[in-house]
Amino acid sequence: MAETTTTLRGLPFVGCLFSFRRDPLRFLREAAARGGRAWIPLGRNWVLLVTAPEDVDHVLRHAHESYGKREELLVRVMGESILTAEGKVWVERRRIVQKELGPDSMPHVAGTSAAEVQKLIDDWRRLAGAPTDLERDMRRLTLNIIVRAMFSASMSDADLEEARGAIDVVMEYVQARWLGLVDVPLQAPTPLNSRFKEAIATLDRIVYQMIRGRRAGGYRDGSPDNPDLLDQLLKATHKPTDPRRESAKQFNPRESPRESAKRFEDQEIRNEVMTIFLAGHETTAMALSWTFDLLGRHPAWHAKFTRRPWPSSADESPLSTPFRACLPSAGSSTKRSGSIRRPG
Repeated sequence: MAETTTTLRGLPFVGCLFSFRRDPLRFLREAAARGGRAWIPLGRNWVLLVTAPEDVDHVLRHAHESYGKREELLVRVMGESILTAEGKVWVERRRIVQKELGPDSMPHVAGTSAAEVQKLIDDWRRLAGAPTDLERDMRRLTLNIIVRAMFSASMSDADLEEARGAIDVVMEYVQARWLGLVDVPLQAPTPLNSRFKEAIATLDRIVYQMIRGRRAGGYRDGSPDNPDLLDQLLKATHKPTDPRRESAKQFNPRESPRESAKRFEDQEIRNEVMTIFLAGHETTAMALSWTFDLLGRHPAWHAKFTRRPWPSSADESPLSTPFRACLPSAGSSTKRSGSIRRPG
């Protein structure tokens, strides 16, 4: 691991919080430029910024059992899920979710993505050159794709629009609480707490309605041969465990639990669906936003990206040869945006 560790100094009580809020990307880039690792005081939280490749490799690959990822603020929102769980619980949830995100799901995901992208392009054309909020459009696009690909047609357009507004409130709440100088209890009668509770209630209503409808109606297309993520969660079995107990000890893959397998309860499925809603689309939307920004600033990359003609027929398969021919340039552009815009 890198040997240099610095500690940033800020104002009393608030640390570097104001500087971080003013321009997070610039702040993190300047902190990373100091080299090695950096301890950063952000209000009531201390954050260790790790950017050196060997440090990242150590944390994520070689010693991941030593770095807990359970964040009570996220548990308050998502419950025990693939994002917040650890140990056996995490391994089990990851196994189930990975089935829907593996290579076998690509034709379904690609077709859904192509249809949603075409809708966005049509919306942009109707603007006739008027400006639009790119980040908002990318968040809308990625959420639509995730909902349609992971949960098929189980959610109506009206529910999706309502869920989108609720998600915005939840994300605002998480950011405000994590960067707040005081950890305001959820019971406190503040405007943000009230809006957050209403948003969670809205998402719960939509998610539980979707779960109950799928339980009553069977698979998304009436066939068990083509299940989506919701189908996988409904039919999956698992060993009952206490997430808090399992998070505290290292997972042993050769251990054989004595508990008998059981189906996931609605609450457990709700937690996974909520995680997909809240965390599944945000990072992809940001990556796409930065990619568009950089393509607009660098004509040479833009020309390389658009050199191959994209298929113009709406009926053409997204996995056809013309589409695949465009993927190397698209992939390299997205990776380039990540390397430029990633802090450090």
